[in-house]
Amino acid sequence: MTRQLFGLLTLFGLAVLIGSAWADELVGRVVGIADGDTITILTPDYRKERVRLSGIDA
Repeated sequence: MTRQLFGLLTLFGLAVLIGSAWADELVGRVVGIADGDTITILTPDYRKERVRLSGIDA
């Protein structure tokens, strides 16, 4: 039982680390909300970017 729990926790930890490796930072001001998890931002160089928030329940 302990080995299975350790293996499961290790697998979960690796999945979290791999998922955050693809995260990107985007700076801007929110100018619109499409739905619960999608927003539109205006970047400092005045481009509109649609952003989908991952990992939220909205």
